[in-house]
Amino acid sequence: VIPILGARTLEQLEDNLGCLEVELSADHLDRLDQVSQIDPGFPHSFLDNPPVRKRIYGGTFDQIDL
Repeated sequence: VIPILGARTLEQLEDNLGCLEVELSADHLDRLDQVSQIDPGFPHSFLDNPPVRKRIYGGTFDQIDL
């Protein structure tokens, strides 16, 4: 996470930087991951299908560095 700070005073800046001290537990992070999942839909769901991917990339997908 990269915070975007907007402060006009030193007090505002120090208050904003306080967010860097917050630590979330693994349970909190898991819950956030669960509730923020999105379904990317088409064309991602189509391209994520291994047989389709193999045809699109001519069997070379496994050679691509992602």
